[in-house]
Amino acid sequence: MWAENLKLPVESFTVDRHPIESRLKTATPVPDPPKPPDGNGTGAHVQVLRTVPQMRFSSSGPEWLYDKNSVVRALITAGVGFRKAPISFAPDGLFEFKLALQKAIGQAEKYIFIADQAFSSQEIMGWINARMLAKPDLKVILLHGGDPTDPPSGDMPEAVNHHLVPRLPQLLLGSRSGLQNLEMYGWPGTTVHCKVTIIDDVFCVVGSANAMRRSLYTDTELSVAVLDATGTGLVRRLRRDLWAKYCGMHLPSELLLSGAVDHGYDELLDLDNALSVWSESWPGTLPANVKLLPGIRGFQLPMPVTRPYSQEEHDRRDADSRKTL
Repeated sequence: MWAENLKLPVESFTVDRHPIESRLKTATPVPDPPKPPDGNGTGAHVQVLRTVPQMRFSSSGPEWLYDKNSVVRALITAGVGFRKAPISFAPDGLFEFKLALQKAIGQAEKYIFIADQAFSSQEIMGWINARMLAKPDLKVILLHGGDPTDPPSGDMPEAVNHHLVPRLPQLLLGSRSGLQNLEMYGWPGTTVHCKVTIIDDVFCVVGSANAMRRSLYTDTELSVAVLDATGTGLVRRLRRDLWAKYCGMHLPSELLLSGAVDHGYDELLDLDNALSVWSESWPGTLPANVKLLPGIRGFQLPMPVTRPYSQEEHDRRDADSRKTL
């Protein structure tokens, strides 16, 4: 993408009354990376997952912004317009993150954990729902913390209530959500910006892509997936350390003087015990001090709808580059 931008003329945009250039005029090419070392078959498999959009932008601007017959629209059409040339190395777009995530969710056996600032993707919620119906013992944990600068939207309740929740059995006791094997948490005042998916202690994906439609098809995204098919424990330790932070623990790397670990840290490595931190109905034994931070609170599902869902607003805000924008 750096090389792609170097091919294009510098454009200037105004953001909050400040001029922002598409790239520095002094930008220089990035040298080719060295060839990665050959693996010996004993480590984890690593794959880069990209989202690169199709450049299907209207040359006269979207209709929601300018009326078909407006003077402004006519002037834009007569000028340069919004249309951009396809990305040279991906003329039809690249949707690797979408393909990998869909495949991983479709093969989950024990649990799916996603921490994200948005759960507006109806597709992702639908994939999880389908896998839960096919694997009744599969446990799903979603941790949400929205960006306070995002405008109010009905997108997440629509995706959760109508694509994740349908046909899931109810569980009246021991479940914060009221549904069997599904727990959804919110972290008010905290933007959960880590964008992490972990499945079965063998697969994880970390990167810029959110659980949104535009991260599947429209925004330029870069994530890294790890498949621990050879049992190195890399994904398992990542899950342990992440959940330990949600319980307010310090990681060993943060305790440089003592080197000691918090009571319960090692116990979180055992998946059957660790899952119980998210739901009283999931069996497991953890020390009494191992509890989620007080600010992390479970949602009752279906989610309350505070703003009506609008398909028009959803298409505008969570766009799909495969359609003309």
